[in-house]
Amino acid sequence: MGSIAIWFLTGGQAPETQTHAERFGIFVGLWAPTFFILSNRFDRYAEKVG
Repeated sequence: MGSIAIWFLTGGQAPETQTHAERFGIFVGLWAPTFFILSNRFDRYAEKVG
């Protein structure tokens, strides 16, 4: 939801501004799931080692 808000609120009239807002929104939308996946992988690794 936050990524959509960032994309919508930071977009402007210029094409460069719109593309930056789109890329920033995608970045914000993807970093949190990436950390959840990494956390899960590290947890499995810790259980396997320890």
